Amino acid sequence: MADDKVGLGAAAAALEAELRRFEQVTDLAARLELKSQKNLERAARAAQDAAEAQARVAEKVSALIEERCWTPCWPGSPGWGTKQRK
Repeated sequence: MADDKVGLGAAAAALEAELRRFEQVTDLAARLELKSQKNLERAARAAQDAAEAQARVAEKVSALIEERCWTPCWPGSPGWGTKQRK
């Protein structure tokens, strides 16, 4: 049971860190004025970084869900209705 909490805590911490990174890159993109080629390039990179961070957030959410459930615990998934960790 203690190992479950450690794994869940680590998954939650990883998600939180990734959410902070996503917030940083989206804030950067929002602050850039698109008045020069250099800023356009920075904004494009920030948008790419934000998209990559969003994908990592989705991965971390999935990891958190997997850490919470012994078997997939959403309707329609294999194992639905079987015993879940508490």
